Amino acid sequence: MKQGEHGSTHDLMRSAYFAPSLRVAPAAKYVFAAALVLTLPVAWLYAWATAPAPAMPNPLYTLGLSSWLALAANRVAAWGNVRHPRWMGRAGAALGLAAWYVQWAAWAAWTVQLDARSAAETAVYFFLRPDVLLAAPAVIVADTPSVPGGAARIVVWLVELGACVIPSALAGAARARKPFCEQTGSWATEFNVPLQFHFIHDQQAVRRRLERDPGAVTSLLIPHVDEAPLFAEVTMYRCRGNASFITIYNYEEIQPPEVPLPGLANGGADGDEGRCYGQIDEPVVELLRFPVDDVDALVRRWERAAGAGSTSAAAG
Repeated sequence: MKQGEHGSTHDLMRSAYFAPSLRVAPAAKYVFAAALVLTLPVAWLYAWATAPAPAMPNPLYTLGLSSWLALAANRVAAWGNVRHPRWMGRAGAALGLAAWYVQWAAWAAWTVQLDARSAAETAVYFFLRPDVLLAAPAVIVADTPSVPGGAARIVVWLVELGACVIPSALAGAARARKPFCEQTGSWATEFNVPLQFHFIHDQQAVRRRLERDPGAVTSLLIPHVDEAPLFAEVTMYRCRGNASFITIYNYEEIQPPEVPLPGLANGGADGDEGRCYGQIDEPVVELLRFPVDDVDALVRRWERAAGAGSTSAAAG
C-alpha cells in the first residue's frame, strides 16, 4: 500500500477531528518480527502445558496465551508507530495465527506419534509439513471413542483458534486508532482533567460551534463549583506540539436501582455517599482537534476559576 494513497498529513490536519493517518512506520516490520520471535516459544510452552489430555487448568492457559498475544499486538502498534488499524488488525491476526500453528504442531506431536520419532522430532516435522499437520485433526477425531467426544474436540480447537487470532487482531487495531501527533511523530498522552464542568444542554449547537472554532472550548467549559446531578467531564490527549485533542462527556446521576450490574460506561461512584454516574448519549465532541500551547497552564486556569467560584459561593 502506497503511503500517499490515503492523503497527506496536511489533509488530515484540516479535519475537525482526529483520524488515523493510515501510515505504517518502517520500524513496525522489525517490531512485528521481534514480537513473533518472542511469541513462538510461548506458544510451544502452551502446547506442552495443555498436552496430552484435557485438564481443568487448560482454559486458564488458553486465556493466558490469548492475553499475551493481545499484549504483543498492542506493543507492536505502539512501538512500531502503526497508525493503520486495518494493517495492524491483520498483523495481530497473523501473530495469533502463527502462535496457534506452532502450538498445534507441538500439541499434535504429543498426541500423534510418527514411527519411532520423538515428540520434538515429530513437532518439527509437523511444523515443516503443514499439509500433514492439517490432516492430523482427522486422525485424532477418528481415534476418539465417541462421536460427541470428537465433536467436542473440534469445538475446543475452534475456540482455541479464535482465542489466538481474534483478541490479538482487535487489540492491535484498537491501539492503532489511538490519537497520534503527526507533527511530532509520537503518540498523544491521555489526560483526564481533574475537574467537573457545567452540563452541556444543547449538545448539537456546542458541537457545531466547536467544529468551527475549537478554541471556544476555553469559554464554553465552565468549571463546576458544587456537586450536581448533571455535569461534564473532559479528557485531553496531549501532543508535544501546539495542537492536542479533546473529548467532552456529559454525565448524570443514576439512582441505585437504575445502575447496570456490569458497570457504568465512563462513569464512576462516589464511595462516601454512594452516588453513581453514567454517561449520557455519545460524547459532545470526541477527539476534536484543539489548539493549545500548554495544557497544564490551561488546567491551572480552570482550577483557579473553580477555586474563585468556590470562594464566591462560600462568601454568599
